[in-house]
Amino acid sequence: MRIREKKNVRQKAVSALFVLLALALTLASVPTISMAGEASVLAGEELPDAGAPLAGSKAILPAGSPGAGLPAANAAAEAEAAEAATAAEAGGEAAEAATGAEAGGEAAKATKATKAAKAAKAPDAAAEVETFAAAVPEEKGIDLLAGASVAVDNAYDLMNAVANGAATEIRLAPGEYQLVKQPQTVFLYADRGYLEVKRSISFVSDGDGATIKNVAGRRHMYVYAENESPGNPAAINLSFNNVSLVGNEGGGIQSGLYGTLALDGAVITGCTANDDGWTVGIDIPKGFPGILNGGAVCAASGSVALDRCALTDNTTRYGAGGAVYANRSVTAANCAMNGNRALGDSIATGGAVSAMHGDIAYIGGEMKGNYAEMQGGALSHTYNVEGAVQRSVTLKNVAISGNTAVGPCGGVAALTNNGLTVENCTIEENKTNGGSGGGVYILAGDASILDSKISGNSAMMGGGICVVNGNGNIAVSNTLVDGNTADSYGGGLYFGNAGANTLTKTAVSGNTANGNGTYDGGGGLYVGYGATASVSDSTVSGNTASGNGGGLYAHQSATATVSGSAVSGNTANGNGATDGG
Repeated sequence: MRIREKKNVRQKAVSALFVLLALALTLASVPTISMAGEASVLAGEELPDAGAPLAGSKAILPAGSPGAGLPAANAAAEAEAAEAATAAEAGGEAAEAATGAEAGGEAAKATKATKAAKAAKAPDAAAEVETFAAAVPEEKGIDLLAGASVAVDNAYDLMNAVANGAATEIRLAPGEYQLVKQPQTVFLYADRGYLEVKRSISFVSDGDGATIKNVAGRRHMYVYAENESPGNPAAINLSFNNVSLVGNEGGGIQSGLYGTLALDGAVITGCTANDDGWTVGIDIPKGFPGILNGGAVCAASGSVALDRCALTDNTTRYGAGGAVYANRSVTAANCAMNGNRALGDSIATGGAVSAMHGDIAYIGGEMKGNYAEMQGGALSHTYNVEGAVQRSVTLKNVAISGNTAVGPCGGVAALTNNGLTVENCTIEENKTNGGSGGGVYILAGDASILDSKISGNSAMMGGGICVVNGNGNIAVSNTLVDGNTADSYGGGLYFGNAGANTLTKTAVSGNTANGNGTYDGGGGLYVGYGATASVSDSTVSGNTASGNGGGLYAHQSATATVSGSAVSGNTANGNGATDGG
């Protein structure tokens, strides 16, 4: 620590002061010697017939010269030197003393003046040390950096134990831990203002629990593995028991791993990924690309696995994934991701979750009240690299409700090339402000929606489910599609793809299509140009269209077949249309 270094320097200065004072005071007690007709004597120059040299002096004086061999004078000088040294040590500075003083009594006056001057400076020096010490926490010793489990009770010790220790368990005393940024000369790891994680760690607290708050503009944690590479990916597991991360205009956790970051029991709330966290003089660890994604968790190069996590009210101000972003895969089990936001116009995808080049599997839990400024109010999956491995989205036992997107899909946007599976899910009250697919939006690939409820969603087209483009096959079975609304066509469902679309044992009821243009309509189901649909063992009832086909409408060149199903009580109001039956 810097205080210890200052103390060592001060001790050396005091030792040097003793030597200087002894020399100066001894010389001051001896008159300057000159010889008639000769040049002045220089220090260290030997004279003929010189007597024994004076101790502590480089000048060689003749025997019998004033001051030579005078015990009384030497004793007085030694006493004065000791007294001056004591005063200098109290003042904390090694300064020049008594040089240039006159002989005899003048030397004593100079010594007293030096003592007074140094004593006057002592309070300032002591205050400097006291102020410096106050900026550094009390040292806990090497125990912080040793052992499998350590206990901490302040942010400094927490940062040091995480970054510089070996513990796999860190026990936090209940309370708030405000991460700090200090000059590096004061504390080695506190200057960074974040937790630097390079291994798997469990964070544990008891009682009322512990809260970790980040520095404004910085994330709580940066996670990476030394000597990792794309060909040698690493995995790090972080578990949280009664410990939460609370935002302060900075993001949550940033992973630089090529492998997987796994989080268990994490509670991350109110975090914001923003420009300040990357561009304003921030010392980002090596290997972290400048991507402003994932308000709570961002895996810029790898994957994320979440278990029993609660990620709420997090934001990315200019990126994807209001709560979670992964360049590769995202796996979530029994998680709640609510009230998160992805902002930034065309790049703002996935109010809760966004993944680019990997699978998404969300098993159990909920995504509620999230917002995306582009697509996927709750979730967005995009895969845009040709010729690579096919990827998919799987949702099971998940409640997806009250999410909003400005562009396509208020709920789930699957822009994937290997399909979507929705099983035993509730997707309701999601909306787009001018986009397509209020509940589910499928751009390409196969999709299977079963044992689920799609209700109360709204969009420009395909209020409940919207399938566009591609040659994928869409199967909807044992599902309720109810009370959804489209501004133009397909209040319940819209099929605009060239694949085979089937509805089996499904109820399509109470949906509305408000468009009244030439080809608008399909209150319950709209089959687009060139598409096919087969409805079997199902009911299509109580749907309304302002245009064509209250229950079902098939566009030109489209094919729709109905078998073993009930189509009744539907209403259409445009261009001589019937009830859609």
